[in-house]
Amino acid sequence: MKFGIMKKSVAFMAALVLFVSMLPNASAAYAQRTQTAREIPFSSASASSEYKEDGITFRAGYAIDDKTKTDRPRPWIEGAEGSGIGETLKLSFDGTEWINMLSFRLGYARDQARYDKNNRPKELRVSFSDGTAYNCYFDDVNEEQTIRFDGTIATEYVEIEIRDVYRGTDDDTCIYQVRAFYVS
Repeated sequence: MKFGIMKKSVAFMAALVLFVSMLPNASAAYAQRTQTAREIPFSSASASSEYKEDGITFRAGYAIDDKTKTDRPRPWIEGAEGSGIGETLKLSFDGTEWINMLSFRLGYARDQARYDKNNRPKELRVSFSDGTAYNCYFDDVNEEQTIRFDGTIATEYVEIEIRDVYRGTDDDTCIYQVRAFYVS
């Protein structure tokens, strides 16, 4: 009698495991819930150009500022003629860091009116000091978007080149915030 109950329990557990494994993204969802992300702060930023207006320079460092610690958060805005295709933003660490994910807020993300008015990156070329590079594509949405890389990258910096944009009414391209992470 005990043996018969045990056989039914084993058969039930096997069926349950099979059922759960067939659910779409079941293991990915579990893995996502159990992963931890550690933000790796950038120490400095530089750019190929910076936009100036009314005595304000929309400097490269704005892209790495903590937006919660200011009442006037601003983006980096490229200062080249036209839409900024080919302009670069270089974000450096204090030394070599291991990262596998970047988080982006693109455009002038402070509010929807500013977001719609300015250009937003559609495609960025992201390069690292170890020589790896990725073409990254983004949706035209005023929210955080993340890029998870294949494997872990040991790098001293992240260099971002504007390759294509979603157009606004002003021909200036903005990057509001970039953050780096190591997700284990």
